[in-house]
Formats: sequence, C-alpha cells, structure tokens
Amino acid sequence: MGQFRFLCVRNFYANVYEMFYLIRGLTTFCCRTAWGLTYGTVVLLLTVVITLLAKFGLLYGNSNFLIIFLIFFLYGLSIVSSPAFFNVPGACIY
Repeated sequence: MGQFRFLCVRNFYANVYEMFYLIRGLTTFCCRTAWGLTYGTVVLLLTVVITLLAKFGLLYGNSNFLIIFLIFFLYGLSIVSSPAFFNVPGACIY
C-alpha cells in the first residue's frame, strides 16, 4: 500500500513540474531530457557507491571494477527507462 502512495505522489509531482515547464514555453523533449538527466545522475552516483561497497566489501573481491560497475549501471538505467517507471495507470487506485 505504501509503494502505491509513493508512485502516486511521484507521478503527481512529475506531472505538475512538466505542466510548469510547458507553461514556461519549454517543449516536451526538454522536459523528458531534464528528467532523464536527473535520474541518470542519481543512478550513476548510486551505482558508484554500490560498486565500491561490493568491490571493497569483499562481495566481489576478485572481479573487475569496471564490469561490476557496468552491470549495475546498465541495470539501473533499464529500470529508469522502462515505460512502467513513468506510466503507472493504476497507481492511484486503492
């Protein structure tokens, strides 16, 4: 139940910000690019932290740092870029 409230609030604020961008005269492409860069930066930073913890926390001690980073980073980008992340039609239905 809590995750549905989070998705509902997140989608509401995303739509409000996009509406303000459109009122200011920005195109939809600019809005989507801004959100993509924001989420991409968050995924990048979290991936670096998780990779450092996995590598130096001896979870993957003998593995290559770049390979671990690429796996986590591409997985994070695939979740952020999925259509289910942006469009949740039933998120506000309780």
